[in-house]
Formats: sequence, C-alpha cells, structure tokens
Amino acid sequence: MKPRYMTKQSLPLQYTQKSALIVEAISDMRMSLKAMLKGIGIDHVDLAKSGEEAVLRCEEHDYDLIICDYQLSKGKTGLQVLEELRARQIIRASAVYIIITAGSTRAVLMGTLEHKPDDFLAKPFTQSTFEQRVNTAFKEKRYFNSVYLALDNDNMTAALASVEALLVDTDQYPTKTKKIFGELLLQANNFSEAQSFYQGIMAEKRQEWASLGCARAMIALQDWSAAKRVLYELMDHGCEDPQVFDRIVDVELALGKSEIAQTVLERATVISPLGIMRYIRLVEIATMNHDYLAVEKAFRQLIRIGVNSCHGSYEHSLGLARCLLEKEKLQQSGNKHIIKECYSLCHQVKKKHANNEQALMQAKLIEVKAVAQQGQIYQAIEQCKALYHQYSQYEDIDAGLGLDMVNALLSINWDEQGVDVAQSLSEADTSDSLIKLQLSTIKQVCDEKAALIDAANINQQGKLLYEQGKLEDAIDHFRQAIKEYPTNIELKLNLVLTIKKLIEADTNNLAMLAEADKLLSGLSDLSESHSVYDRYAAISRDIDKLRLAA
Repeated sequence: MKPRYMTKQSLPLQYTQKSALIVEAISDMRMSLKAMLKGIGIDHVDLAKSGEEAVLRCEEHDYDLIICDYQLSKGKTGLQVLEELRARQIIRASAVYIIITAGSTRAVLMGTLEHKPDDFLAKPFTQSTFEQRVNTAFKEKRYFNSVYLALDNDNMTAALASVEALLVDTDQYPTKTKKIFGELLLQANNFSEAQSFYQGIMAEKRQEWASLGCARAMIALQDWSAAKRVLYELMDHGCEDPQVFDRIVDVELALGKSEIAQTVLERATVISPLGIMRYIRLVEIATMNHDYLAVEKAFRQLIRIGVNSCHGSYEHSLGLARCLLEKEKLQQSGNKHIIKECYSLCHQVKKKHANNEQALMQAKLIEVKAVAQQGQIYQAIEQCKALYHQYSQYEDIDAGLGLDMVNALLSINWDEQGVDVAQSLSEADTSDSLIKLQLSTIKQVCDEKAALIDAANINQQGKLLYEQGKLEDAIDHFRQAIKEYPTNIELKLNLVLTIKKLIEADTNNLAMLAEADKLLSGLSDLSESHSVYDRYAAISRDIDKLRLAA
C-alpha cells in the first residue's frame, strides 16, 4: 500500500531546510496544514491565528513559504497580509505565498489577481493537490532563483542579467521569463528598451500583458498619444484588467482631461472594488474636479475596505468629514444630519487614536469648522483660540495638521493668522498626494486673502493721506497700489475720489478728468447688486457734474 506521505529518505532535499508559516483561524485546519507540510519535508512550521500575528512573525523570521487563509475570523484578510508584507518589504521575492479560501466572490478573485500571490487554492483540497501546488510554486521559484536573490539584495543589474540569460531557454516558463524581463526593464527606468522589447512581442502575437507593458513604457517616455492608442485598443477588445484603466487615467490626466480620467477610474473600481490605492486616487481626482459627491462615495469605500489595511488611515475618516462640511457649505442646506455625521466621524477618530496628538488636534479643528458653519461663531472662536495656541508651540508641523489649522482659522474669519500658517507650510512636509493637492488649493485661497489684506492696508494709507489733505501724495499712492492690484475696485474708486477733490481745489487739474473717466469706464459693467455699486454711481455723477461745470 502506498504511504500517505513520503518517507524521510524520499523527501526532496530542497524542502528539508525550508521554513513555513501557516496563517489560519481554525485550529483543526492549522494542524491539518502543518501535517501536510511535514509530509512534504518542511519541519520548521510556525502557526499564526490572525493576519496581525502573521505580520509580527514575518518581522522576526524570513519564511520560505507562507500559507494564508483569505477570510480569517477577524482582522486582516489574506490579501491584506500580503499587501502589508510587500509594502513594508518584509517578504522576500524568493518566498512562496499561497492563499487558500473556502469560497470567493468576483471582488476577491480580482483582488487576488491584482496582488499576484504565487497560488490561490480553493478548499477543500487533498494532500496530493496541496503537495502538487506547493511543488509547482517552488519549482518556479527555483528556476528564477538567481533573479529573485538579486532582487532581494536590491541588485537590479544582476537581476536583469540573470533573467536575460534565461530568455534563451524556450522550454521552461517562456512567457513568465518575458514578463519578468519587461517588468524589470520598467523598474530600472530602461523605458526605450522596454518599449522595443514589448513591441517585438506584440509583432509576433497580440498579448494583453505585452500591450500594457508597452503602454507603460510609452507613458514613462511621455508619448501620450501612442500610449492612449494602445490602451484604448485593449479596452475595445474587452480587456478588463484594472491596470489598463489605471494607465488610461495617467494618460487622460497628462492630457488635461481630469473628468474623463475620473470616469475611467470609477469604472476600474467597479471591476476591482477592493483596490484601496485606487480609491485614494479617485478621491484626489474627484477633488480636483470639485465633484464632492464622488469624493464622498470614494471616502466611504476607503473607510470600509481600509479597515485592517496597512494603507488605511484615520485621515480617510477626517477626509470624509471635511468633504461633508464642504458639501453642506456649498449647498447651504443647514442639514443637521450632515453636521451630526461630521461630529461622529471626529469622535471615532479621537476615541480610536487617543494617544495620537496630531489626530486628536485635527479632529478638534474640523469640529471648529463644523461649529462655525452652524453659526456658533463665538464658541468656534474660543475653541480655535486654544488650539491655535497649542499649534504655535509645535516645531515640526505636519502639512495635514497645518491644513486643518488654516481651514479652522478661515472659518472664524481669522484671515491674517490663516494666511500666516498657510505660508509656513510646504508640500515637502508630506508624501500624501491628496494633502499636497489640498495644500495647493488652500495656498491659492490664502494668497488671494493675503492680497486683499495687503490691498486694504495700502488703501488705508492712501485714505490717511487724503484726510491729511496731501492729495497729490494720495493720488501717487493709489496709482502705485492699482499697479499691484489692478482688479481692486475700492482702490480705483478712491483714486477717482481723490482726483475729484484735487480738481475741486484747483481747476488747473482738469486734465486729470480723462484718467478718472478711464477708471470709471473700466467699472461700467459693475452689477447693481455689488456692495460698492451705490458708491460707484455717486462718484460717477460727481465727475459728470465737474465736467459740466468746466
């Protein structure tokens, strides 16, 4: 009778020195998998009940094989474990990662395809099937061993040389070898060579992966029209690889078509709804398009799928709160449910991140804005005053915190302080692209406010000269101010008023009426509802009287 497991004497030598980690919530399944691994010769087997424990294990040990259930009872999923191991670079390229699952939805399948584990094994499975799949995965890793070792040692030159040497072997893994070579060319920034390589493959036979790789090289070379043609051709042929849509987004953004980019990206999130980085990008693009409904939807998805993800952040909850406040401000709806949800989101952040001083302050600053928008301005000022004092004590300011400080200050009409804080912030203070975008926007707002404040100060100086009877000095002052702020209506009206006063004092200055007429003519399309229209009309009548009197 054939033994269930191989004997020690018949075990493949490559397994006796290997270590494995089993990540499975169910005790019986953990022990069963451990027995299967021992059956193929892997004696060093560690066990983990959760994704979080698995990550801790991987911090302590480099495993050759990780078997991870997709749907663990709580905490991270199997894909989120792989996502974090790769993001933190605590899994070697030469390691085998196999996901097992009792059932899978389309969303899980698409997520798995995108994360590219070494295998995906559906429960239940036999010892024979398990052994075969593990053998297949290790066989492939062994074939590309020199490539993976070079990558593990951050030696891209050696990795490229190793895989290039394997290209001549057309018997084993020919397609995989080409895929690795093309990918490494892109990672090494050899874009022209990568484009030529992919085009050579495409000339022989149309293959989606080669077309996508070629488009990526074209994008890197900024050949937008060529990349667009290749990518849309893939889409027209029914390709539903989310990465194709991602690259179309790159092209459309480069061409200034952010609304098209948003539509394409939204379609990609429908195809693969578990891609957290895609939703983060959708928030950025929808924010750029001022589509706050899309921003809101994307943030809600981010919060949902970001639970237990290494890319999840309290910033997503605060981002949703900011978005809701902005939407309520634009709609002027007075919707108490929106304000209530904002408070709830901020409360959750404060509760969950009680030891994170920055998170606490950001949540409180957003609450200040919510209070101000409800019309409770004095309460908002008192809250903001204390937070502003605390903020002023900090030396190293995170751009995200600074952004919330600016918004809170502007909400209570402390424009000068808001401008000062905005001017002290730099995009270099953050790696978050959304915060960089918001920082750019708020800086524009604050630059405009700074200009208004400066213009108001200059205007006040001119008015002081006018009141002192130094009319010619006042005229020179207002003229210089208008050169700096050519759209400021108050400055123009004050200049006309000063010219009028000077002519009334000495009719030898009548020639200056032409300058006054030109200034008033430039304001002729001023709306009657404008706050300074009555003043404009009165000054215009006075100038007309002067002209008639002359």
